[in-house]
Amino acid sequence: MTFHTNPIGMNTVPARGGFNADIGGCTGTPAADVAFRTEFNGNASCNDALGHVEGTLEWGNGEVSRVSGQWHVPGGNPAASVTNVLNIMDGPGAGGRLHVDQGPVDSQPLVGACMNGTMQGGRIPIHTLHFN
Repeated sequence: MTFHTNPIGMNTVPARGGFNADIGGCTGTPAADVAFRTEFNGNASCNDALGHVEGTLEWGNGEVSRVSGQWHVPGGNPAASVTNVLNIMDGPGAGGRLHVDQGPVDSQPLVGACMNGTMQGGRIPIHTLHFN
């Protein structure tokens, strides 16, 4: 996930971001490959980001699942990993849930920029996606 914000510091400000991930090797899904695309809108500070995600899972076989839900990104230094759960609104898996195991934001290089209010973005890894 990459965040785009107004300059943040310890105050909470509006933030936009999103995932743009190509994932392969999926099992028990409509196709082995999927593109995970989302848009995040919420609020962020140096301590965390909290908001709402809307997005799609674009399966390698051409099918599309739409996902939606609340999203949390723990901040701080060191930052923590978290699992966010999105509802599958339609398409394959509709009515189920997508669990996204997210690694910690790489906060070490962002500390100074975040504290002085000049931070404009950061990256967060996705470790796994799983469904129920």
